[in-house]
Amino acid sequence: MYFACKGKCDRRMEAYCWAEFRKPTGWKDLSDLAIPTEFLMHIMSTLKWLKQGEKYTDNAFKKEKHLIMALSQKIFREMTERDFDRVRVLISLLPF
Repeated sequence: MYFACKGKCDRRMEAYCWAEFRKPTGWKDLSDLAIPTEFLMHIMSTLKWLKQGEKYTDNAFKKEKHLIMALSQKIFREMTERDFDRVRVLISLLPF
């Protein structure tokens, strides 16, 4: 996993990945991932991919966590009092 600007930087990394690993790269635009539905679909596809037995290196997993945490701050809206009330109810239902 890598992050790169569009254009020259990405082409350089794509060439490196092909030469080093013989695997094609894919990309997602961060502005697309900032759309809540797209963000959720990304997380769900990552979970599905991991469940199917694919592996992340420790470094790639760290980068994925960083991406999710950074984008979530933009995507998650400020909670209303009603939201907080509902979360309190849901937490009270947890079995611990």
